[in-house]
Amino acid sequence: MVALAASRDDTPIDAQHLGYHIELFESGHVIRESILSMRARSMLREAKYQSTEHELTAALKAARRYLDETHPETRGCILGFIELYEAWNKPDEAAKWRAKLRQAEEAEE
Repeated sequence: MVALAASRDDTPIDAQHLGYHIELFESGHVIRESILSMRARSMLREAKYQSTEHELTAALKAARRYLDETHPETRGCILGFIELYEAWNKPDEAAKWRAKLRQAEEAEE
């Protein structure tokens, strides 16, 4: 299913992010994405990396303030940072965010 979605058009789709949403859907959870993280994804597709970083930072700050580290919105923001830094060719930054995602997943268990 992930491969099919990724091949639909020329829009880059992060398989990990899509897989996360599929997992939520299959488990019966509601899938929502904040307007800030949606705007960030739109900017990422346009290669506006600094603007994307700014939007994701605001979305993550709000998610952490009003939700918790294990909430889907918070995890979605972290996945957004991974996607951003991979597209921006900053693998060290992407690795830092992958570690934060693992920490959030471990805190959930």
